[in-house]
Amino acid sequence: MKKYIIILFAIFITPLALSQWSGEVNLSQFTVQSQSQMNACVDANGIHIVYWHNGGIKYARASYDGSTVYYYDRVIEPEGSNSDFVNIVSVNNSTLYAVYKKNNTINIKQSVNLGYSWTQYSNRPMTNSGCDKVVAYSDEDHIHIGWTEYKGNPEYHYDSYYIRFTT
Repeated sequence: MKKYIIILFAIFITPLALSQWSGEVNLSQFTVQSQSQMNACVDANGIHIVYWHNGGIKYARASYDGSTVYYYDRVIEPEGSNSDFVNIVSVNNSTLYAVYKKNNTINIKQSVNLGYSWTQYSNRPMTNSGCDKVVAYSDEDHIHIGWTEYKGNPEYHYDSYYIRFTT
């Protein structure tokens, strides 16, 4: 019985002993007004961060350990532009896309120079007014976007939608 306990102990403890976390990175130098309005992704170029600030969208990039900030407060959408639900995705470690809601439209802005400047890439009008979430994910040459729109029906308040963009 003792042998079985040792074997079980080894099975459950070994993965815990071998798993390693790197040091926590404090990115508090970025003025994020709402934790629900911030998103990040990591690629070969570092940590890419987009965040909401006074109704606008801003971008920053930092090294993996947070010691070097390459860009700080790069404007994607100006403050007061009625934007929210910001996401960032990286495609092929060279092109970034910021995905967010502005007014009643899902916007996609593109940066081909690692966040130094941003241009309008695409947009998609929403069918219904109101939205409580936009999420984005990339894989190779696609951007997958999911969002909700207010339906108005008391039983089903929001409808969920999905679309795939080919970059």
